[in-house]
Amino acid sequence: MLRLIYTVVLGLMLLDACGKTETVIRDGTLPLPEPPQSRPEDPIPDVKNPGGATIENDELEQYALNDALSLNSADALNTVYLSGANFVNFNDDVQSAMKGTTLGLNLLSNRSFIESMRPVDPSKSIWAVDLRDFFGSKGLTNWRLIEDNAVVKIVSQTVRFKNLQFITQKRIPIMHAQIFMETAMTAKIYYLLKDVPQNENDFWALQGIDRQRDFDQRDREIFLAGFQDSLIAPDHNRMVRRMDGNNGTCWNTYDVDALNVVPENNYFLFPFVPEARSKRSLKHAAGEILCRQQNGLFVMALYNGAGVRADVAPTTVVVNTRTAALGLDPSIAIRDCTGCHTQFVLPVRDEMGQNIKDRNFDASDKILGQLFFKPQAQIDSIIAEDNSEHASALLRMGIQSGGNKDPLNVGLIDKLRDGMDAKELAAFLYLPEAEFIQRLQASPQAGQEVGALLRGGTIGFIGLQASIQTIINDLNLFRDVN
Repeated sequence: MLRLIYTVVLGLMLLDACGKTETVIRDGTLPLPEPPQSRPEDPIPDVKNPGGATIENDELEQYALNDALSLNSADALNTVYLSGANFVNFNDDVQSAMKGTTLGLNLLSNRSFIESMRPVDPSKSIWAVDLRDFFGSKGLTNWRLIEDNAVVKIVSQTVRFKNLQFITQKRIPIMHAQIFMETAMTAKIYYLLKDVPQNENDFWALQGIDRQRDFDQRDREIFLAGFQDSLIAPDHNRMVRRMDGNNGTCWNTYDVDALNVVPENNYFLFPFVPEARSKRSLKHAAGEILCRQQNGLFVMALYNGAGVRADVAPTTVVVNTRTAALGLDPSIAIRDCTGCHTQFVLPVRDEMGQNIKDRNFDASDKILGQLFFKPQAQIDSIIAEDNSEHASALLRMGIQSGGNKDPLNVGLIDKLRDGMDAKELAAFLYLPEAEFIQRLQASPQAGQEVGALLRGGTIGFIGLQASIQTIINDLNLFRDVN
């Protein structure tokens, strides 16, 4: 019945739409207003330029509203819309953006299967997301978390948007896919969405792994490998470990902090993890954990050497060579794990097993070395096996495993974080470039804050966050204007 009411009432509004109103957008730093509890009474204006070269905001919202009107009430309340229309506007790779968004959603998912989004427009750049597909009963709570912490808050004030708020009961029912994914992949939000514990011991327990028991029982699924050369840890030796959990394998690293080196950081002299119960136990400053999750992808976590969850790996431990080359923060954060691990487990060339055989280790340590540092052929085989399930999950999303192009970061998030010129920002704001520049030139304040755009310059991500509300207000965006 509720669906029928929504459909009939709002359908009549669409047929009768003719007038326009003007409203004021709230400051994005203030708490988000709740969605309307009764249907908006203002008529919905016509789409100004349907089918034009630029997908403008009114057209985008109309696609989402048409779709929402077709849903029953339960589905509508669990549906949100992610937009990659700015990629179409910028003549960029919208398919890669869609793949990156789908990958990100499935990485965030707590469900058992790979799920997909549903395009609602001819260019397949506006995607309906049923939150239940990825988060089950936590979908509505998780979306509110994203809304509250959105790295850029854009709350449209149009009648269409308010109708969409009413139908879906969402404060931000439409969000740029880039904003959504950058928000969800910040450590604070990711750890909440994935229920990653503050304490590392609790994390392993959730994976069904008792590290000490498995080592004491000489579990054959345990693999250790150590090496000196690493692309992200120059001049640091590293150790990796493989163990078997509830959903499949977990791999974790042991990394050294260049500012706090102790003798036990030399893994060639101290090659054993503490659970091996050797006198030659290593010490580490930080580590990354990747564990298989039910849908074939992985959950990520960073912990320091004391087993306390970390938001970022310091650059004195590891350096993000990929982002550093783009002029972005060289620290490794949660989002960056997927930028590196495009095939789950990276190739490992063990140097420790032979080192233990050749160096002056006692008999018990040499036995431990034989047990846990496997022959290279066996390491290669188990990595290939572990990567195969991940590759299968990626293929279900149309993504090839491996390579250097991660659709989540390279195809989506990087393009938000690495700055925008006038053309790209116009596309992001759903405006033709010429109209954006004209409005910016005539603006009283935005032209001063981001005037470099008018001179062929760019605006960085932090600058965009600081100025977005001024731009929206001065350029009269995301509202119906007479």
